[in-house]
Amino acid sequence: MEPEGSAWQGVTVTLIDKDGALLNTWTYLDDPDHLIRPDPALGENFVFGPVAEGRYTVFVEVQGEEYRRTVEVSDGQVTTLEIVTAPYRTPTPAP
Repeated sequence: MEPEGSAWQGVTVTLIDKDGALLNTWTYLDDPDHLIRPDPALGENFVFGPVAEGRYTVFVEVQGEEYRRTVEVSDGQVTTLEIVTAPYRTPTPAP
């Protein structure tokens, strides 16, 4: 999300395990078929599941900037993560 709390639309989110294996998902706001219905109580915008317990790196790239966070997943638990990015920058049109 941006610092103001707005969620990003259609951002690829990558989960990386200790062996370097990748699992991708995307933020829900860009689901054109509306197949995903987020849980309003959780305030979620993406999900991976199920995944084995352990330590993972979550990676996103937004507006050319990379963000990485480490998360510890416990068996049988919902694990939450918030990644706050730089504010949205309006693209400069090419001349």
